[in-house]
Amino acid sequence: MQPLVEDIAALDGVTVQHMSSYRWGDGLGYDLAVLEHMLASDLPPAHVLVISAPLLLDARWALLLDTSTLDVALRTPFAPEVERADLARLAPFDATHAAQLPGGPGGATTPVAVVALPADQALVTGRPDGPQFAASELARLSYLTSEGWGGREPAPAATE
Repeated sequence: MQPLVEDIAALDGVTVQHMSSYRWGDGLGYDLAVLEHMLASDLPPAHVLVISAPLLLDARWALLLDTSTLDVALRTPFAPEVERADLARLAPFDATHAAQLPGGPGGATTPVAVVALPADQALVTGRPDGPQFAASELARLSYLTSEGWGGREPAPAATE
């Protein structure tokens, strides 16, 4: 795989910032499986996406945020207890974007992806050990959000 990365990095105007493989080696097939589950499950699509996000993105945890109250509606294992003031700093919640969650050990921050969802909700997923969430990962989440609600309009992705 290294020669391929070197060839891509050698292209004019291209910078390779980070490369990782899917944790379970399933590639985009896992994205499609999550989308199918979102459309067919008895669970709300937001719950399926939150439960799946750590595997989708090689993240440690995820939570579902009610953006009108800043209450956490659902959390995966390892999701930290987060103060409302820290959650408020992750705004805006009407566009998908990368951010930093303060409050880690020794003043460290955690890279997070904030994904705008319908019905005053947002997915927040974090990687305490980094790296930052890439634009391509945010695009994948935005796509799942746009397709996984069965025609309802989720919020647009932020541009970088």
